[in-house]
Amino acid sequence: MSDHTGEPGFAGTQPSHNPIQFDSSPVSPVQSANPDPGRRSSPALRNALSLLAVVVVGGLVGGLAAPLHWGLELCCHWRVHGLVVLALCAVLLAALGASRRALGCIVVGLPFAVPLAPLYVPRASPPDGGSWRLASLNLLSQNHNHEAVGAWLNETQPAVVIALEVTPAWARQFEHYPQRIVVPRDDNFGIGLWSHFPITRSRILELPGGIPVLSVTVECSPGRECTLLAIHPVPPVNASLARLREQQFLTLSQWIGETTGPLIVAGDFNATSWSPLFARLTSSRPLSDSRTGFGIQPTWAPIGPPALGIPIDHVLVSPGLTVRDRRVGGDIGSDHLPVLVELQSVPLP
Repeated sequence: MSDHTGEPGFAGTQPSHNPIQFDSSPVSPVQSANPDPGRRSSPALRNALSLLAVVVVGGLVGGLAAPLHWGLELCCHWRVHGLVVLALCAVLLAALGASRRALGCIVVGLPFAVPLAPLYVPRASPPDGGSWRLASLNLLSQNHNHEAVGAWLNETQPAVVIALEVTPAWARQFEHYPQRIVVPRDDNFGIGLWSHFPITRSRILELPGGIPVLSVTVECSPGRECTLLAIHPVPPVNASLARLREQQFLTLSQWIGETTGPLIVAGDFNATSWSPLFARLTSSRPLSDSRTGFGIQPTWAPIGPPALGIPIDHVLVSPGLTVRDRRVGGDIGSDHLPVLVELQSVPLP
C-alpha cells in the first residue's frame, strides 16, 4: 500500500522536520503596533507652541499700532506677560528639537525686551542730603479697611501722601498730617494730598470729564520747593472712555509743560509706561520714571494678585529731584498696591 502524500494543511500530511524560521530584523516605527506616544505628540505640541507664539507676537506688534485704535492700545500694557510667554515657548520648542522656531521667538521678542533693561540698571545715588518719602495709593472707594492703610502709613512714614478714590469716609482719615488738600467724591475720582511739609501754593484743576487734579507746591526742604501733580485719568474700559482718557492726557501734558521748578507727577495713570499716552507726558517736559533701577513693580491686576499684574501707578520726577528708593507695599484692601518713593532734592544741572 503506497504512502498518501496530501497537500499541505490537509489531514494525513506528514509533519515537517524543518525548524520554523523567525524574522529577527528590527521592526520599523511604521510597522510598530504601539508607536511611542511622545513621538506622536511632539509635532502637535510643537505646532501648538508655535501658534501660541504667533498670537503673542501679534499682540506685541498690535501694541505698536496703539494710536490707530483704543483696543490696540490695550495690548501695550501686557508686554511683559507676552514676553514671558514667548520665552517659555522658546524654551519648550528648543527642548522639543524645534531650534529654528525657538530662535525665531527670541529674535522677535528681543526688540520688545531691550527697552525694559533700564528698569533693572541701578541708578547712581547722590550723597545723602536729607531724603523724604512720598506715598501714592489708590484706596479703592469700596475699601473700608482703614486699619490696613493706617498701619502701612505708620510703618513707612511718608512725608507726603497722595491718595486716589477718596470718599468722604476716607477724607476723615490721616488726621496726623497737618497739611491737606482733599476733594472727596462718592464715585471713584475723589482725590487728596496730605503733607507734613508746609503747603505754599495749591490749585484744584479739572480734566475733561470733570475729573479733579491737584497741583500742590510744598517746601520739601529748607528754602526748596517742589510741585506735586496728583492725577487719576479714567480707565479705558470702552471706546468713549478711551477717547476721554486721551483728551485728559493731552491736557495733562500741557499742564506739565507749563509748570516750572522741580515737579512730581504721581497717581493712578490707568496706563503703563509702554503706552504712547505715557510717552506724551514725558515728552512735554523732561520727566524720569521712578521705577528706573528698581524693576517693573506691577501694582494692579484685573484678576489675581496685583503683584502679577501691570504697573499703572506711577511717580515721575523732573530734574532737581532724584529717586533713592522705590518699592510697592502689600495688601491694603484695595485692588491696587501702594507705591512708596524716597526722594531727594539735588542741584539742577
